[in-house]
Amino acid sequence: MKLAIIGTHGTGKTSLAHAVMSALKEAGINAGMTQEQVRNCPIKIGTENEKNVKAELWIICRQIADEVEKSAAHDVVVCDRSVLDTLAYYTWMLERDSKLAESDVVADRAAHKLVDEWLSSYNHFFYVQRSESTLVPDGFRSTSPEWQREIDDIVLRLMREKGIAAVTIPLAPNHKRAEIVLNAIRMLPAKATA
Repeated sequence: MKLAIIGTHGTGKTSLAHAVMSALKEAGINAGMTQEQVRNCPIKIGTENEKNVKAELWIICRQIADEVEKSAAHDVVVCDRSVLDTLAYYTWMLERDSKLAESDVVADRAAHKLVDEWLSSYNHFFYVQRSESTLVPDGFRSTSPEWQREIDDIVLRLMREKGIAAVTIPLAPNHKRAEIVLNAIRMLPAKATA
C-alpha cells in the first residue's frame, strides 16, 4: 500500500509522513517512507526566481525509483510527496517559460505521460492544507508565500484535472493529522483510540 502525502512546500508533509510511519511501525506494520527527493538532486534546482526543468524531471524519476525501492521492502510506504507534487513545480516552470527548448517540450510530454500512469500506483492521497503563517527559513526551501500559494494552486488544479480524490488534512497538531490519515486507511493503532 502506498500513501501519498501531497501539497505545496512548507506545510508539514515530512513531519506528518514521519508521524504516520512511526504509528504504523508501533502497530507492528512493516512501514517505510520515501524521502523528499529535491534535497538529493545533483542538478541545481529551480526556485521562484530561477527555473530548471531538467532538475524537476530528475526529481520525478527519482521519486518513482524511491517508491519502487521502498515498496519492495515494506508493506506500507508513506510517500513524502508524490509525482503529482513535483509535476506542480514542473508545470509552474513551463507555464512561465515562453521559449522552451525542443528537448524540454519532449520532456514535458514524457513527464505528463509518466505521471499520469504512475498516479494509479497510489492507494490513498492526503492533501496537506497550506497555512497563511510565515514560512520558516531552513536554508533550503523558498520562504516566498506567493510562490507557495502559486504551487498550491497548481497542485489543486492538477488534482482536479487528473481526478485525484484526496483526504484533506486540516491545520492541526501533528498527532491529530496523523490520526486522520490512519483512520482513513483503517489502520489506527488500538492504543491511539483509547
